[in-house]
Amino acid sequence: LSTSTKNSEAADVKDKNAKWTLQCVLALISVLKPHLSAAGDGHKFKSAVYKEAAAYLNTRIIAGGPKKEKGVKDKVKDLLDIYDAVIYLKNNTSGLVWDDELGMNIGEEEEGIWKHIIVAKP
Repeated sequence: LSTSTKNSEAADVKDKNAKWTLQCVLALISVLKPHLSAAGDGHKFKSAVYKEAAAYLNTRIIAGGPKKEKGVKDKVKDLLDIYDAVIYLKNNTSGLVWDDELGMNIGEEEEGIWKHIIVAKP
């Protein structure tokens, strides 16, 4: 490819919004794992960790544009929110259960309890 074609392709990728694929999320987790102990129970990673993760992910773009530090931080927050919800459901004593294969597996019997939880923890 010519230099102008490469520059044009790089500009096209840079202008696109970042997209998060499963591979991106798994790569993000692999970057974060060594920093978990320093992040503590609140999973507060330092800015440098988010920058490192963005740089790593940007060497492996599958779809969309490059990841930015803020986008990586937001994705980590989203993933931790999901994690917290699953832990809540696993430890919940309301009669609901979590199955690692089936997820919440909500039936008619559990629907009312589930609606109550959604109101309490939106």
